[in-house]
Amino acid sequence: MPRLLYRIISACCLCLPLPSLAAESLDESALMVVTSADGHANVRTRPSTTAPVSARLPTATVLFRNDAEFNTTAHDTWYPVVFAQDAWCRGCDDTWTNTDSGHARRGWIHRSQLTELAKLPAAPNSFAIHYQTRPFNRQQAGLTWSSDRSHVQQRQHQPVFGGDCGMPTADITAAHAQLNGQRFPLPTALLDSLHGAGSRFDYRRHQQHYFAAQQHGDGACTHYLVWVFNQNGLQQRFIGHIY
Repeated sequence: MPRLLYRIISACCLCLPLPSLAAESLDESALMVVTSADGHANVRTRPSTTAPVSARLPTATVLFRNDAEFNTTAHDTWYPVVFAQDAWCRGCDDTWTNTDSGHARRGWIHRSQLTELAKLPAAPNSFAIHYQTRPFNRQQAGLTWSSDRSHVQQRQHQPVFGGDCGMPTADITAAHAQLNGQRFPLPTALLDSLHGAGSRFDYRRHQQHYFAAQQHGDGACTHYLVWVFNQNGLQQRFIGHIY
């Protein structure tokens, strides 16, 4: 009877909204944020001010510093970067940063235009993300499994990040952000590709932009998720990893 009662209580808890808990700072120096005073950062094809501009990224855009392309002559002044073609990273899979999948773009940004996410000031308590979850159901519709059925590869035709971490224990059924008294629901389509649900976030701020970052998994399946907001609502969902 005690064991049965424990299972009932555990299942009920998973159906409740998860509180947003302050987390230790993400120690991931490759996660960068555009903090240019000009309102945007120029992405160049080479580490030079005379190189062509291939893209302009607005302030508060999250991206990866591409350490694999560092070289001793350029990295003191320029950062090689990789960023998503789509602000929501829809269709991105576990390898989007390291392959020519069509989701990644690359270039160089002057280091004065970027700041490590973990070095931004902490956001005030008026900003928080809340997930509502339910226990993971292996029989639910819309799942695409690996050949050995050890992990989920896709959910509702969206690649599941961190699927090789194993079987999720919970699904996110709904989510919203609270920012300065406003409530912003998160689109369900952006939740389908998330592996399980964590309740710990690293909250950061740059001017009027707010960042909620999470690390999912560990080892080879580690990946990062960052929600970016301003007073108008969700501006970016960044998800992925880089080696």
